[in-house]
Amino acid sequence: GVHGANRLASNSLLEAVGFGKRVAQRGEGENLRASAAPPRSQDRYRLAEPEEPQAVAALRRTMWDSVGLMRDEAALTGAIEEFRAVYESHSPGRIRDRARICWVIAAAARARRESRGAHFRRDFPEPSPEFKRHSRTKWDHARHEWIVEFEEELVPVGT
Repeated sequence: GVHGANRLASNSLLEAVGFGKRVAQRGEGENLRASAAPPRSQDRYRLAEPEEPQAVAALRRTMWDSVGLMRDEAALTGAIEEFRAVYESHSPGRIRDRARICWVIAAAARARRESRGAHFRRDFPEPSPEFKRHSRTKWDHARHEWIVEFEEELVPVGT
């Protein structure tokens, strides 16, 4: 991304503007074909359940209180447990999807034991060169949890 560690909500618009032209230029002169999506059978899909305002408010409150700008291990661990419980107690749909997103964000925040950008860890107040590398969050089927893997090489200075 353009912004490094400071990932804020407005970045996607800036990145679309900044990288959109590059993507268009790269595709010039190429024969780009749109792939036809296979027809969907209505019986395979159902409408998502209606929103549950209390559940959404609880997820938002936990994200702000425990996974927001000021974090620590205990708060992140508690948030992960809460998100996992919400995820496991709901059938597939909006609330479960929201809980899964919150869960993976909290797991990634807990794995990064440092303060970087706008995100401050009370228990790790300084940036750490150890974490100046790209990471990937993925589901570990054996442990039934989200894990974060860090690449071997450090990110070059200035990226």
